[in-house]
Amino acid sequence: MIIKKATTLGAVLAGGQSRRLGRDKARVELEGLTLVERAVATLSGVFSTVIIVSPEREGLRLSGSEVVPDLQSGQGPLGGIATALDWAGGQSTFVLACDMPFVSSDLVEHVIKSVSDEGQETSRADGPIACVPRWLGRLEPLCALYDPDVLPYVEQALAVGAFGVQDLLETVPIKVVDVGAQHPFYHPELFMNINRPMDLDKAESMFARGSDQG
Repeated sequence: MIIKKATTLGAVLAGGQSRRLGRDKARVELEGLTLVERAVATLSGVFSTVIIVSPEREGLRLSGSEVVPDLQSGQGPLGGIATALDWAGGQSTFVLACDMPFVSSDLVEHVIKSVSDEGQETSRADGPIACVPRWLGRLEPLCALYDPDVLPYVEQALAVGAFGVQDLLETVPIKVVDVGAQHPFYHPELFMNINRPMDLDKAESMFARGSDQG
């Protein structure tokens, strides 16, 4: 069992520099909501406490969500995970990057519930401390559940300048949750990231066609 306490919170990572997009992606609007607003709404459908991890406090304040500054800047998403786990103070934390507009509350619920599903794959025999969805053969660590015990692994990686979140998963005992077309929350671009202007154009087109099934 990964969750050690009954309380779990959600954390939106909104600290990316958005160089390829050319503007702050957290504030980019998609169908009337900014990306950070969408991510907060997704997690608020599951958790009573949702924080936003970002170096920028102004303009990201949303009702009911506290903006938590990165403990150290320039460490990428892994630094955001460290900040979220540190702020959580011993609670399990579901982390969601703000640039995944097709992730739904139902998907988050599915990952949460899978921690007690003995039929799911685990990476080690000594028990998982993270629960990570797998989509088209790729792990999605920026839409995943982390136990407090992950924090020392993250801190060790940051201390040696290893900022890759995928690399972290090679060292952490995880539970893998396969996600695919068989699930009711399926969307053809379920884990799509808004990294470039063309990604935003594609997402806008999908929303306009009403193809969002999240």
